[in-house]
Amino acid sequence: MSGSDGALRRVTVTLAVYGAGAALLLWVLPSIQRLLLLPALFVLLVKVALALGVPVVCLLAWRYPALGGERGEG
Repeated sequence: MSGSDGALRRVTVTLAVYGAGAALLLWVLPSIQRLLLLPALFVLLVKVALALGVPVVCLLAWRYPALGGERGEG
C-alpha cells in the first residue's frame, strides 16, 4: 500500500467516525436543548459547527497520521 492509499483510508475512516458521532449528537441535541433551556439558535449553531468541522477533520486526518495512533512510514 502506498502512502496515498494509507492517507485515503485514514480520511475515510475518520469521516465515518465523525459522521457517526455527528449523527449521534444531532439525535440527542433536541433533548439537550430542552433540558438546558437553550434557545433554538443553539441547534443551528451546532449544525453549522459540525458542517465546518468536516474539512478540518479531513485535513488533519490526511496531514497528521500520528494523531490517530497510526505511525507513518519512515
